[in-house]
Amino acid sequence: MLKCEMNQLFKSLAFFLVAMTVASCGSDQVFKKYHKFEKNTWKRMNHDVVFEVDIEDNSRKYDIIIPIRHASFYPHQFIEIGFNIYSPEGQASYSERKIYLKDPEGNWKGKGMGDIWDFDYTFFEGYTFNETGKYTFELQNLTGNNMFLPGVMEIGLIIKRTKIK
Repeated sequence: MLKCEMNQLFKSLAFFLVAMTVASCGSDQVFKKYHKFEKNTWKRMNHDVVFEVDIEDNSRKYDIIIPIRHASFYPHQFIEIGFNIYSPEGQASYSERKIYLKDPEGNWKGKGMGDIWDFDYTFFEGYTFNETGKYTFELQNLTGNNMFLPGVMEIGLIIKRTKIK
């Protein structure tokens, strides 16, 4: 009986490992990380969010996504973000975006559960990195004259290989 149980355990473990291997092979995600804000407030001055990412393949194109988690009491229809990308050699590129978190009717975009909303904004689609190595990504709060931006719980960075269409 013990031999039968061990055999079943081995089969279950083998199935699990194969399933995990197959699932991981299909992933185009290169990087995913979030920054959580203290007291659900993004302070404007000296509170830039920084991520470092190793890019190993510069022959591919990538989608750069900014996931934003916010509360329903977030006071604005949009969030303005400054986005710096520093290459391993120190070259900088800068972009600004006004990211609308509400649609024209005033409904929150993204997925919501209770008072918490998750919205993924594609900042760049099909982005090409000029070189391999460690890139630094820096997000800045540029929203109005607000020194504190309440209701912003987390902001992150997701980098995925662009799917070939």
